[in-house]
Amino acid sequence: MIKPLKMISIVTKTYSSKRPAVLSLLFYLSTLFICLSGKPAIAQHEAPDSLLIQAAKAIETKQFHKAIYLLNRFPDRDDQTHFQPQRAKALQLLSEAYNKLGNKEKAYEYFERYRFIKDSLFSLEKNKMISQLKTDYETEKKDRKIAEQQLLLKKDEVRSFRKQLIIWGGIITGMLVLLLCFFSLAGYRKKQKITKKIREQMQHNYEIQQIEAHINGTIEEHKRIALHLQQNAYPVIGHAANILKDLQEKDPVLGHSESFSETCQILNVVKKDMDKICRTDQHEDMRNKLLSSTLKAFIDNIPQSRDLNISFNYTGTEIPLPGVYVLHLTRIVQELVQNVIKHAAATEANVQLKYTAEQLTLLVADNGKGFMHPVQNQGMGLKNIKERLDTLKGRMMMEQVQGTRIRIVIPLDAGTGEKS
Repeated sequence: MIKPLKMISIVTKTYSSKRPAVLSLLFYLSTLFICLSGKPAIAQHEAPDSLLIQAAKAIETKQFHKAIYLLNRFPDRDDQTHFQPQRAKALQLLSEAYNKLGNKEKAYEYFERYRFIKDSLFSLEKNKMISQLKTDYETEKKDRKIAEQQLLLKKDEVRSFRKQLIIWGGIITGMLVLLLCFFSLAGYRKKQKITKKIREQMQHNYEIQQIEAHINGTIEEHKRIALHLQQNAYPVIGHAANILKDLQEKDPVLGHSESFSETCQILNVVKKDMDKICRTDQHEDMRNKLLSSTLKAFIDNIPQSRDLNISFNYTGTEIPLPGVYVLHLTRIVQELVQNVIKHAAATEANVQLKYTAEQLTLLVADNGKGFMHPVQNQGMGLKNIKERLDTLKGRMMMEQVQGTRIRIVIPLDAGTGEKS
């Protein structure tokens, strides 16, 4: 079939040189033809899907010629180099339209072409599917291989990590064991040193205790001897010296005797030596002590007598005194009590100790006969008492009222005692 525009162009070229009127007529006819056939011409340029829909509707309404007309305008319906589903659908509809018109030859021709395209499409789809499956399989295979490689890498990393962990764990454990051994050895050596020091200290303390025990024993023995001499031999020697002195005063001729003078000199030497011996205990322990406990221990150790009862008591707040104070006051009380025992002929004696904030008062009283001439007849004992009181800056007062009462006052300054 010749297209209208092509036919008009041919006719125009044939008759344009002969008759101009015919040319004008042909121009108008072509314009009219274009206007009348505008719809089919436009239909040629419609989309393939639109043409297929219109052709299917035409077949449903039994407009078979219109359907054939529309399908003949389907673009590239005879192109067999590309396989498209729309082309196969167009050939199917053409075969159906020709079959309805009774043109079996055309119907068979288009059906064969439709089947060929359909088979080709099926093969193409199959090939595509196979290619896609193959591609997916290869991709999956590659992914699996990559996953396996990654898994192997992870396993290698895990093995390497475990190996490093084991190595470092062994190193750390070894270091800890070495440190533990080092500290254990250091602790053992330190313990040995401490044990050795303790043993040496214990041995040293034991030696010191033995030395102190020996010294204390020697001091106690010396004190005992000095006390024995002071209580027994010293008063006798002093009394003998006083007797010789009295004899010399009564008989001046006797004083010019060489034997008598030599005897007096010997007694004076012995008396001085005895005085030194009795005073050697003045430098004993200088630590602060309680006077009351020392005096009570002294009085408790005096042998009991049926003829004399000695009591002791103290009042006030007692404070510790330096050792020299306690020593001097104890020796004074010992001297006074010995005088009561030997010379007072008393049945009751009392030693009182009184503390105040400023002074210490010591009172020794008895119910005996007292001293006949206490000031003129001062023996060695009262002289020792006076010397000790001078050391302590104290004073002594003596009175005789139903016996003898001796009061000794010792001042206490801020540094004398240590309050506890």
